[in-house]
Amino acid sequence: MYKLGLDIGTNSIGWAVVEIEKKDNKIIPINLIDFGVRIFNNGLTQDTKAISLATERTNAKGARRNQDRYLERRDELFETLIKYHLMPMEKDKQKQVEFLNPYQCRSECVVNDLHKSELLNGIELKKQKRQIKIENPLYILGRALFCINQHRGFKSLAEDSSKLEEAHKKLQGEIEASGAITLGDFLWKQILKGEKVRFRGCLEDNGKLKKDKPFPNRAMYEKEIRDMFKFQRKYFPELSEDMENEIVDIIINQRNLP
Repeated sequence: MYKLGLDIGTNSIGWAVVEIEKKDNKIIPINLIDFGVRIFNNGLTQDTKAISLATERTNAKGARRNQDRYLERRDELFETLIKYHLMPMEKDKQKQVEFLNPYQCRSECVVNDLHKSELLNGIELKKQKRQIKIENPLYILGRALFCINQHRGFKSLAEDSSKLEEAHKKLQGEIEASGAITLGDFLWKQILKGEKVRFRGCLEDNGKLKKDKPFPNRAMYEKEIRDMFKFQRKYFPELSEDMENEIVDIIINQRNLP
């Protein structure tokens, strides 16, 4: 008879095989057959940071997972917009809606009756030397919602939440100072002034927020969606609260953390 003993460490395994015999219901070692140790890499980089070698692979997997979830959410939203006639079914007409400036659409949805929107007068495509015309004013709302889904804001439980909160308050202050009604209305005003409207420049390479930079949160986008429905419901009674809640649920809600 023999027994195998193991000593398992963080980057090594020691082992020994001992011959044993049983006498008077007791196990007695009688001979050391063999022993040794297996040393292996501890799975960390050899610099001062000691980062796991699996970090790059884990980050890539997380990015793929996020992309898959975004595509699922986008497809679900697109089908819902078609169901409620906020987006045309025909591919060629969908392509026409795509030419609408999404930020202008977001602004129009909270300041104008879409029946009277200047976007219905036609859009001149200079490169293609042709003009397109949107048939249904509610396609403007659909285009705005599709844009919000692409940039639905940040929702984090990270340690730097206080810094994020300061960034959200800074942006909210800028929105109020400009006289804009929603984030989308504010961004359109910025575009008209020749300003940039992307928030990616507010982040470091490691994904953390730069100091004193404004940044949107998820609540700003939810408020914008509800404000658009509330304003346009006066002119389009078919924009029910059930429709609003269903679309908000698709765009805004996030999977619960495990």
